[in-house]
Amino acid sequence: MKNPHLSVVIAILFGMGHLFAQKAFASAAMPFEEDLVDMVVQQCQAGNAQQAMAISQAIREQLSPPPEILALLTEINQTGCRAKTRITSNGHLTEVSLGIGYDDNINQGVSADSITLGSSVKPITLILSNDYKPLSKTYLAATATRQIITDNGWTLRGIVGLRQVSHYSQLDTVGIQMTGRYALRPLGVPSFVQVGMSQSWLAGAVYRRVPSLEFQSNLGNEQQPWVLNGQMQQLSQDIVNTQGARITSVSATRHLRWENLTLIALGAGLMRDRALGQRAGGDRQGETLQISVQHSLPQGQLQAQWIRARWATANDFAFGLVDYPRQNQTSQLLLSYQKKLTAEKSIYVEYHRRIASDNIPIYAHSSSGISAGWIQQWK
Repeated sequence: MKNPHLSVVIAILFGMGHLFAQKAFASAAMPFEEDLVDMVVQQCQAGNAQQAMAISQAIREQLSPPPEILALLTEINQTGCRAKTRITSNGHLTEVSLGIGYDDNINQGVSADSITLGSSVKPITLILSNDYKPLSKTYLAATATRQIITDNGWTLRGIVGLRQVSHYSQLDTVGIQMTGRYALRPLGVPSFVQVGMSQSWLAGAVYRRVPSLEFQSNLGNEQQPWVLNGQMQQLSQDIVNTQGARITSVSATRHLRWENLTLIALGAGLMRDRALGQRAGGDRQGETLQISVQHSLPQGQLQAQWIRARWATANDFAFGLVDYPRQNQTSQLLLSYQKKLTAEKSIYVEYHRRIASDNIPIYAHSSSGISAGWIQQWK
């Protein structure tokens, strides 16, 4: 008997290690950094060196900018506003991350020995085999990222990630993600549009394809903006072909700064998930909440992130067996620390805790894990 949770296990690939967690947080903070850099350059050109260097220092300490922007800001600080308005290495970036981790429930197994379904008048009790029980496993993970900025203003990024589970190849995963982002300023509002495509493999077989379209705008004070985001994704699965869906989501995030070195992001969103196949329960709709805190240290960075997603199906889950809608609430806590060894080398350690509550017991689970690794960048 196969574990029924394989339909969601692939999500671990895109949350499995430092890189994807780091990108998830950085995507909320990054869009307005380029506008702040423009402000630094403008102040330099206007002869306001002191103001320019103060803004530059704040960006470096509070926002953890990418290497190409960091190099420009460092040059501005060192030369007293005589840096050229250019991006190091044309914005090209290559990054590789290697790590090892442990998860006490890597297959999202059920702790109970049996579950009861059906109505109180006609209950059905199922005895679960060991295939449904939680598995504690170690794993190796690796990601590689390549980013380039084209002459016409597109930021192109490709990410390849893989995870190999010790003595359990059924959950070995590989994923590829490609995105193209273009900056816009409609009505003078800093924004971007992004198109993307991701594909993943589970145990060597094609598993999931997800094309996506995203639009984001930053409103208000550049130092503490509101970030508005809208996204559309279409989910296609080969292994479980009834799970196809078109997902539309909107969210708003407020960025706050506390004592100069701490960046806080508070976000909330709505999601509508339209089933494209004969998925049990049909369409889904729900909401998300997120709190992220990033604190800069002299030689590193601390990060904490809590996300809660809650949704319910529009229809009863399974006629005659589960005659009521399915309701799910999943919370995830991520704690990480990254220490810079040199300008291009870092090490990290990360802890995660995931709790999925569900009114259908076979989908309820919890897990904890820790991982550590090394990151190398080339510019």
